[in-house]
Amino acid sequence: MPALLKVGSGEAGSEVPFSGIVEPCAAGGTITLSGDVADPNTLTVGDTITAVFDNCDENDGYVIDGELELIVAAINGDPLTDVFLITLDMQLTNLVVSDASGGATADGDMTLTLDTLDFPVIATALSGDELQLSEAGLSVTFQNYDHTLEIDTGLVPQTVLAEVFGRIGGNALGGTVDYETVTPIQATGDNPPYVGEILITGADDSQVRIVIVSEKLVRLEIDEDGDGVVDEFIDTTWDALSGETTG
Repeated sequence: MPALLKVGSGEAGSEVPFSGIVEPCAAGGTITLSGDVADPNTLTVGDTITAVFDNCDENDGYVIDGELELIVAAINGDPLTDVFLITLDMQLTNLVVSDASGGATADGDMTLTLDTLDFPVIATALSGDELQLSEAGLSVTFQNYDHTLEIDTGLVPQTVLAEVFGRIGGNALGGTVDYETVTPIQATGDNPPYVGEILITGADDSQVRIVIVSEKLVRLEIDEDGDGVVDEFIDTTWDALSGETTG
């Protein structure tokens, strides 16, 4: 981030427009920066920055191409330290992240909030009106989505608390469904969640309630006709539900 900030000279509170600043990436490609900032040495509410990635390879195992525009919507503390809150409104345009296995594309809007004011608790929130993600010919679109994640890094193992709300559709799903967290999803360390409940509502009010009973057991309560009565119970595992396999 500092490379995005040191774009010129000026006093805080005045606008410093800049454009056409080309930054080379460590292992090839470039980032072209433009925008308006109040203070070239830090981030300020109202700052706008547009980054155009041209096959940017920073030796992180992936390459980025496409455009990212961000506006600083809120800030508390100093984002150049470890304790701060920052909210960024972002627009992603054909932003492609590729690695040896292929590439994924993102288009749409996203608001990102990162809050470390209560460190060692780190809270992250992602929300927006519409975001499309595509990979290998499959695509999903999130609408009116709001996802939060809270990690307490002061505990060993660390604890994780997550909640998700929104609508998702696309050819990867064969339709559109609404989803909402009924009971926050909780996990410890890298283990699967051990408690939580998510309600998924589809056409004609049909529903699937995902109840995480333990790290190993997940129960699906299926209401096929939307009459409020569970038609089928299915016990499965979290790995099977998330598409993961274990050896």
